[in-house]
Amino acid sequence: MEHQEDELAEFIVKQISKHRRRSDIVFDVSEMTGMDYREAQKLVYQVAYEQRKSIAARQSPVLVFFGVVFIVGGILLLVYALIPPLVALSNGEAYIPAVSSIYLIGFGITLIVGGIAGLWQTIRGFFD
Repeated sequence: MEHQEDELAEFIVKQISKHRRRSDIVFDVSEMTGMDYREAQKLVYQVAYEQRKSIAARQSPVLVFFGVVFIVGGILLLVYALIPPLVALSNGEAYIPAVSSIYLIGFGITLIVGGIAGLWQTIRGFFD
C-alpha cells in the first residue's frame, strides 16, 4: 500500500514539475485512484506542499534559463536604444529620442526586472 502511495506522490511531483494545471492533475489522480475530486484535490495540494523543494529543483533549470534570457534580452534592448543618443551626445549634437526608443528602454527595463524577479523566486524556492 505504501509503495502505491509513493508512486502516486512521485506522479504528482512529476506532473507539477512539468507545469501542468493542478486541476488536470487532480482529475488524473481521481481517475487513477477512484478518489472523489475533493479528496484527490486535497492529496495533490498536500503532496505539492510537502515536496515543494523537490518540485522547485525540478523546475529550476527552465526557470533559470528564462530568467537569464530575459535579463540578457533586456540589457541588449537597453544598449540598442541608448547607442544613438550616446553617440549624438559624444559628438556634441542634440538628440531628440524617437518614441520607439523610449518604448525599447521601458521594455528593456521591464525584461530585466522580470528576469531578476523570476530568478529570485526560483532561488528563494530552495530555502522555503
